[in-house]
Amino acid sequence: MKKLGLTALAALAAMFALVFAGGAAQAYPDNTLTIHVSATTVTSGHSFTFSASAPASCSWTASFNGDTKHGSGKSFSGSFTTPSVTKKTVINLTITCDTGNARVSGHAGNALAIHTAVTTRSIPITVVPKGGNNSSNGGLPNTGGPSMMILLGGLVLVVAGGGAIAYGRKRTNATA
Repeated sequence: MKKLGLTALAALAAMFALVFAGGAAQAYPDNTLTIHVSATTVTSGHSFTFSASAPASCSWTASFNGDTKHGSGKSFSGSFTTPSVTKKTVINLTITCDTGNARVSGHAGNALAIHTAVTTRSIPITVVPKGGNNSSNGGLPNTGGPSMMILLGGLVLVVAGGGAIAYGRKRTNATA
């Protein structure tokens, strides 16, 4: 019983150490980017829009399929047109925010300097051919139905459970 108490006390002390000991990374606020894309699957030749925002003013760069757009401020938006493809293709939309020596308002109205940071995020955009099948293997698209292996595994578990119940009842009736 004494060992259990000491173990619980050690676990509690470790939990408090992890929760209340601030890391060095908290000295610099994370330059969190919020990115929205109108669609992540786009038909060949069509366009999609994007918007991005950050807590600090940025020098923005957005790149997609060799095309680049630039902007500045706390928010940035634009659109790109997808290339013509013959099969399903994934192309990354890359958005970069360079804060330079930006400042962000603190909790008490103080200004906290954000270290010079370049934050980059990529979002995969799937481009599908016009009027064709959207799947890459020429078959029907996967619509989320159960796969055969999961179905067979469930059937095996049901049969095993029924067998265990039947065996248990047989033993109970034999001893009565």
